[in-house]
Amino acid sequence: MNAQVDLITANGALGEIANKLAMSGRLDIGRMRPYIEQDGQTYVSVYVGGDPKKEDAYRVLQINQAGTLRRDEWKQLDEAVLKVAESRLGGFQDLIDAGLVYNLGNAMGTTVLEYHDISDTDLSADITMDGITRAQGARPQFTPITCLFL
Repeated sequence: MNAQVDLITANGALGEIANKLAMSGRLDIGRMRPYIEQDGQTYVSVYVGGDPKKEDAYRVLQINQAGTLRRDEWKQLDEAVLKVAESRLGGFQDLIDAGLVYNLGNAMGTTVLEYHDISDTDLSADITMDGITRAQGARPQFTPITCLFL
């Protein structure tokens, strides 16, 4: 079965549908947060490039769209959502802090993770000095275990 994956990142879009959406500007995060200024008009802040922490990397555009929140209200909403997300992801951070993480080389392209399980050997080692006595053959058995990521 073939699967087509479309991906949109900060570096661009990959895939036919992702390219169309990115080129049309429909998935620009700045355009998804129209805010109302003191003059009653609705504006959006659009990233135009450069250092995202500097103010000159953004351009303010007036749009003909209904805004519902002021700019500071959007900031408060974002902070509240991030606070809830951080509290819910605390369990994952505990796992990361405990070192219980297995990093995959190509996580987006990896669909199978395989490891080997080893059987127990209930026999103790035979120690002889005569060189003739043969020990029991209790070689451990390795069984491949496959995890599928769908």
